Amino acid sequence: MQNIPICIYKDRDIEGFACAWSVWKKLYNQCEFVALTNNDDIPNIKNRDVYILNVLYNIEKIKKIISESNNVVIIDNKKSSEFLLTISNNITGVVNDTISLCILVWNYFHTTKYPIFFEYLQNKEFWKFELPYFKEVNTAISNYDLIFENYDLIESIFIDDLIIEGTALLRKFDNDIKNILKYKKFIIIDNMTIPIVQTPYFYAFECANVLAEEYGVGISYHCVHNNIIFSLRSKKSGNCDVSKIAEIYGGGGTEHDAGFVISIDIDPVQKILDKRKIQPPPIDFSNIC
Repeated sequence: MQNIPICIYKDRDIEGFACAWSVWKKLYNQCEFVALTNNDDIPNIKNRDVYILNVLYNIEKIKKIISESNNVVIIDNKKSSEFLLTISNNITGVVNDTISLCILVWNYFHTTKYPIFFEYLQNKEFWKFELPYFKEVNTAISNYDLIFENYDLIESIFIDDLIIEGTALLRKFDNDIKNILKYKKFIIIDNMTIPIVQTPYFYAFECANVLAEEYGVGISYHCVHNNIIFSLRSKKSGNCDVSKIAEIYGGGGTEHDAGFVISIDIDPVQKILDKRKIQPPPIDFSNIC
């Protein structure tokens, strides 16, 4: 595995996995696939070709990848990534913020048209509400484990069947969202009062979107090991650029879809438990016979 190319994609994300699947459909086992979050360490990329699908690293880590690898291909749909294509002759790729990332990746590796279900992923990413039953289709897709063979299966399923499958799932999903959002609170960032809610990762996108639709801006967050991952959304008809908020904390994104990660030295639950632990009173042995 040491000399074959390596593909780095976003962990725990159906569109991120669709990007990896697009590469796998071209390279199959002639590539190593690694799912990462923003603050994960760089995997072994020494003297290898590296495909980065969605820039998860800061500029220092990108420069380290450049120095150790053979060639780097960056495919992203965040404007903040455009400058990366100019910093080294060893970097190629494409950045286009008007197209879904999975479609960008497919078009980079294939000459055939992308699978139809990619249009539903794009509809969700850009929150366009253009395709009928896009929420049902996305809910059905999210119910499949993230393995390549499953996405082969999804590609073969008629959209009408995905709609039927997703309809029942969506009822429970929407009810879960309502219950999660009961526990939202408000924080102040850069003089803005913004609703925020903690959620399991598979509800993060939707919770932030629902908050954004109601309040103009919304944030959800979840914990993965010692990383706190924040998802930011803003209403399409509004004028808030959430990528600017994300950049305050070292993140990035687009005007209406952004994120950042904060790493801490110790698991937050462990930290709270250690801080609140009540020490038992010392035993008085003088009264013991």
